[in-house]
Amino acid sequence: MKILIVDDNLQTREIIRMSLDKSGHKVVETNNCVDALRILFENGFDLIISGILQPILDGLQFCYRVKTNEKTKKIPFIICIPGGIGEKELEYLENLGADCILNNTLPQTEFVAELDRFINEVNNNNIKLKIPSSRIDKIQLQNYSRYFLEKFVGITTKYQTVFECAGDGIVVLKDYKFVECNKKALEIFGSRLGDILGAYPYDLSPENQSDGRNSKEKAIEIMNDALSGKPVFFEWQYKRPDGSLFDAEVTLRRFELPDGVYLLALIRDITERKRIQDKLRMSEELFRTVVESARDCIFIKNSSLKYVMVNKCTAKLFGVEREEIIGKSDTDFFTPEIAKQIIAEDKKVLAGEIVEGFPVKTIRGKKIKFHTIKVPLYD
Repeated sequence: MKILIVDDNLQTREIIRMSLDKSGHKVVETNNCVDALRILFENGFDLIISGILQPILDGLQFCYRVKTNEKTKKIPFIICIPGGIGEKELEYLENLGADCILNNTLPQTEFVAELDRFINEVNNNNIKLKIPSSRIDKIQLQNYSRYFLEKFVGITTKYQTVFECAGDGIVVLKDYKFVECNKKALEIFGSRLGDILGAYPYDLSPENQSDGRNSKEKAIEIMNDALSGKPVFFEWQYKRPDGSLFDAEVTLRRFELPDGVYLLALIRDITERKRIQDKLRMSEELFRTVVESARDCIFIKNSSLKYVMVNKCTAKLFGVEREEIIGKSDTDFFTPEIAKQIIAEDKKVLAGEIVEGFPVKTIRGKKIKFHTIKVPLYD
């Protein structure tokens, strides 16, 4: 008999493999269900043995995919669980199409004996294959997975933990539709799982994006770019069920599983950041308006005492264009003696002082008395 073993626990795989090797079975093993799907479709098997705590794709979802696929549904499927179960759990697993449930926490001799008993029944055609329930949808399947993961270990696998505890929304798409999402995504969208799964991205968006483009047309174009293999990063505006809009940064990447091509989307809500940026932009515009409208000379120097900003009044005083001042220092415009005095003042300002004075300076051959106030600026 050709048997496929799928479990991310090396010790469990070795126990099963050694037992099967002794009986003369041909064994292929892998540590995850994603590779198992590929191996399964490339090779024929007489029996599948899988644990449920698997990275990326868990054993329950793997079982259901196998038992609902025309090419693989007649392969007997054993699910190994880390503990005992009641009637409710047994019904769940049989609804997924599991033909046998084995407790791999039993003493090794008992576990191996149960495994051998089932294999003998398969060889003697004494088992009736379970037919998976046709009523199980994506949401129910996820609920089954979460139930068993929490029941047996109290925590999800490290991959599921990362998925569920990520600070960004994580969404998986297939055929342009959302087919999986984490808790953060539900929080960002303010939605229930049933509102998101099966929806297209443009179903959760306003009719048009902020650039005026139709959301559906733009979304399809972006997803096609990602499906072609390009990593895509963009900003998008989504719409919550209550009608409120939020801005997001989205990273979109393609990945493949044996049953098709998927897109992985990382979604970060940047509404607050955009609000702060808009407020800062308005503040900068107000500052620029005040500075440019002022009849006084206003300028900013960097820590090297070079001009980095001057207003129109300052440029007019020097009799040059602003571009001819930016990047230069006072030694370019004043006599060495006056430049030395200005630099001394400016160093005090850099040290944190506010300097006020009434200096007389010669500019373009004309002596001018100023009232200057210099204050430090902090990043």
